[in-house]
Amino acid sequence: MTKQIIYDVRTGLIIEWQDLEVFGYAEPPPTARLLSVTSEQWARQDSLRWVVSGALTSVEPAAPEPVIVPRTQEEIEALRLLAYAEPITGSDRYFAEAQRMQLMHESGWEVVLEKAISRYQAIQLEYPWPVSSD
Repeated sequence: MTKQIIYDVRTGLIIEWQDLEVFGYAEPPPTARLLSVTSEQWARQDSLRWVVSGALTSVEPAAPEPVIVPRTQEEIEALRLLAYAEPITGSDRYFAEAQRMQLMHESGWEVVLEKAISRYQAIQLEYPWPVSSD
């Protein structure tokens, strides 16, 4: 009996159970691997959902710790500029509206300017400058 599974090497999640005596299958995607299974494992398809260290299991593996790569000052500057200019949530739209209102002698421009400053400061908090290790 030739049976196998395809599983995602990043998560360990079983993608598909395959019986090679019944069907032919395409090569797995680059992020997947094949693993031969026994008749006993094949009978437990409903409970076996993961591959951990090359073994089938019903227990979900712990998620790996994320790798945090510090951003450079140039990257943060670019992210800030994109956030300021974002048409829906950015601060530039409020600054432009406040300036237009003031030039057109419309009332309420001060309130809009306060919104602009508040959003500008929130973006700076969202993307703080990297701490130098001098």
